[in-house]
Amino acid sequence: MLVDGTASRLGNQITLGSQNLVFSTAYSDPVSTNRFVWYGPNNLGSVDLHRQRVSLTVDAKPTPDEIELQGGLGRFTSRTGSFRDLPAARYKATLSYGNLKDVHPLQITGRGQSVIPLIGRVGAIALSSEPPGDKFELKNSQSVRSWTSEFPQTIAWLPAGEYSLAAGRGDYQKEIRLVVRPNETNVTVVKFIYGAAEILSEPSEANVSINRVDQGGTPLTLTNVVPGKYQIRLVKANHEPELFELNVQEAAVSKVSRKLNNVRYARSMEAARSAIRLNNNILAFANLEAALTEQPNDPDATELMVKV
Repeated sequence: MLVDGTASRLGNQITLGSQNLVFSTAYSDPVSTNRFVWYGPNNLGSVDLHRQRVSLTVDAKPTPDEIELQGGLGRFTSRTGSFRDLPAARYKATLSYGNLKDVHPLQITGRGQSVIPLIGRVGAIALSSEPPGDKFELKNSQSVRSWTSEFPQTIAWLPAGEYSLAAGRGDYQKEIRLVVRPNETNVTVVKFIYGAAEILSEPSEANVSINRVDQGGTPLTLTNVVPGKYQIRLVKANHEPELFELNVQEAAVSKVSRKLNNVRYARSMEAARSAIRLNNNILAFANLEAALTEQPNDPDATELMVKV
């Protein structure tokens, strides 16, 4: 309420005499009246306020299938966002995107409001993969909803927020986190980046098994290897087997070389050393010859041979 242009509230004391009173609310047109104020309580009578009725457009982005305004004065719907002869009031604006409902509080006063912008809390996501992948599963971290499909795919009307994406290309599985932003088509390219492995042995031609699956003999080069940790086993006749772990990285060649222990060489060298300790040079010489047969020019066996 304005009293001669000064803001006041009902029940406040005001100056005696003739006063110009202006009554208004956020949802009604102002009403002006003149009243004479005297000592003591003054009943100034009733003032009828007329609720504003307006025509406006709710400009929602992205464009929904339907906009519904619901409040104490009724329910109003529009597919275009245009509303005519709408009572000014507080409303709950519901933007419908397929089965997804996005709700916003809205206050319509009619004073200078012709277009009301709203940004829906929904977005779209365009998923693809390099090289082309197979299936994926998209999960919303804030709900139990999930979407399963194949690459490439565009999914419209997703609630804005964080998601986890489980993507696969054959036995190559990746899980990444991504964010869907409102009123955007969020582009995500899943890159399946392979590695390579090179496995060597001394001596060569050892059989290689990876995760218990035979792969061939050394030297062995493998390309398009899914990044991860692998159990490698090298086996060669008359040699002790070698078991080790190989970690293959994206866009890298993981190279490993192993020297295999010759069982016959090891036994002959052990027998030769024992014979030397017993001063049995003939037996030591025979075992050293056997060791050199298995590993010609071996420096350890050659050194002992000279001493014998």
